[in-house]
Amino acid sequence: MTLSGELGFMQTADNFAGAYRKLLDNEIVGLTLRLPIFDWGVSKGRVRMAQAQLEVVRTQQEKTHQDYIQELRKKVMQFNAQPAQCRNALRAQEIAEERYDIMRRRYEAGTVSVTDLNTALQEMTSAKTQYISQLNTFWSDYYSLQKSTLYDWTADRDILVDIDKAIDNK
Repeated sequence: MTLSGELGFMQTADNFAGAYRKLLDNEIVGLTLRLPIFDWGVSKGRVRMAQAQLEVVRTQQEKTHQDYIQELRKKVMQFNAQPAQCRNALRAQEIAEERYDIMRRRYEAGTVSVTDLNTALQEMTSAKTQYISQLNTFWSDYYSLQKSTLYDWTADRDILVDIDKAIDNK
């Protein structure tokens, strides 16, 4: 139901100043009542559209969850490969250090050139860098998984934060 009203003033004259003298009031009051008796199925159509949109949102949410689970599985597989890669990188570093020691002794004995010694030094440095990189990847993956799952494997418990306590401690 709609109730509306208008109030206005009017006057006519030959000149501008005369149009604003002795204004006549013009009042209009209206009442409109609208009752939908038959809406040709519009309400049912709106309900069906809302249900379809709800189903789309549910499907999107389910897909997002499946993508999250798949990504988490991929991270776990990568993390499970890291210890072996760290061991291999450590073994490569140990071999490079042994090779450098041998080359240094041979250089001191005069049987190899300084170029061979420098090559062994570069390989040893590269092996150390690779080992450190593998350790960095291991721990980055560990904390990434911990963040994704909100689970602390060392303490064997869920990671919970008391928001009020965290705000108070700043």
